[in-house]
Amino acid sequence: MTGHGGDNFMKFRNIEEVSAHDLSSAFDQMWQQKRYKEILFIIDTCQASSMFSLFKAPNIYSIASSKVGESSYSVIPMPIQIQIQYISIYFYYI
Repeated sequence: MTGHGGDNFMKFRNIEEVSAHDLSSAFDQMWQQKRYKEILFIIDTCQASSMFSLFKAPNIYSIASSKVGESSYSVIPMPIQIQIQYISIYFYYI
């Protein structure tokens, strides 16, 4: 996932917002309905690690581009067609 982030939320194209609670609830429901065995959740936003702070469902492996209180700066110029920064310095180098 990539977008604009803050403490326990992120926005897609600065329009749609998803909270850490929403995401945690979705994964809880998916686990209860046996819709996954394991999930690799990768998020690239400012304060990205706050998005998985509420995860309770098992077998979710998370990678974040920034810690709580930390910014995640984009390294690739924004293409006009999609109007988002699509990769941070962290993910550019890994």
